[in-house]
Amino acid sequence: MEFERERYIINYFGRFFTPNEYKAYRHLMSLEKLGEVNEQDNRLTAYKKMEWISSDPNVLELIKNGSNEFHSKTAERIALENKDSVFFNECPNCNKLAKTPLARMCRYCGEKWFDSSSEFRQVDYVINKWLPKYGLTIGTQYKDEKVRSISVVDDNGNSYQIWINPIKLNQIEVNACSLKNMKTESWKTETDLNEFEQTLNKAYSVIEKWITDKGNARNFV
Repeated sequence: MEFERERYIINYFGRFFTPNEYKAYRHLMSLEKLGEVNEQDNRLTAYKKMEWISSDPNVLELIKNGSNEFHSKTAERIALENKDSVFFNECPNCNKLAKTPLARMCRYCGEKWFDSSSEFRQVDYVINKWLPKYGLTIGTQYKDEKVRSISVVDDNGNSYQIWINPIKLNQIEVNACSLKNMKTESWKTETDLNEFEQTLNKAYSVIEKWITDKGNARNFV
């Protein structure tokens, strides 16, 4: 696999790391950030205490031949085992790899592709895997627009929405709100693809709390 594609997978599909691969990746990033240090350096001691630098032999085995080999083998495994999830955002004009999975302009030839389908390819994949977890469906009336909308209704008829909007590079905006009390029941954050599913869980938990605070329950019908 080309070096550029390896790093693309490592940077944007880290959600598919195994626990030990994640620890190894964090270990390498920590060493890179620290630079040249000795064993008496307080920063090194702190990193070890927080387990950002690992002493686990299973983790160290993964990086024994250096970062390049680790990145190469890990990227190949992720691509092989997650063929339906990992996609390469290639320019429709020159076929070169875009900078991020959500990029809509080629850094090589300048081609732009601002259609909503390219914008949402990876976002939709995560959403569609997440929806059944809570028995939710996406708002079909928004399917071809620049946002995704997910409706949540409680047993008293109150409606809530989760809105998803890719905004720039690898960033995604996630909103939760009550359609009846938007001023007091509104929540918003930005996330990236690696944390997108966890952010959806957070948005849902925010709505769930609004529902239970009123003494209501989720309507699954």
